[in-house]
Amino acid sequence: MDERETRDLYAKAVGDLVMAYCENISPDLISRQAESNALALIAQIRDILNDESLSDPACFQQIDAIVSAFCQAGLPTSRHWETE
Repeated sequence: MDERETRDLYAKAVGDLVMAYCENISPDLISRQAESNALALIAQIRDILNDESLSDPACFQQIDAIVSAFCQAGLPTSRHWETE
């Protein structure tokens, strides 16, 4: 079996496990978790904007910190590839 076939078999097995797991989670639980994650990210951005130690005139430090927060939350942006 070549490397590609092995990868495809693993991907199928993982996909099946993920689907079986997701079938046992209520949509309400997923929604609550997504909302919780979003609110945590918003709170982190608020804290960054209120952080007076990040007070350069052009706000580059704040922007960099916000972009980093997005990347840490698994939401990278192609505009700031250097933070990945």
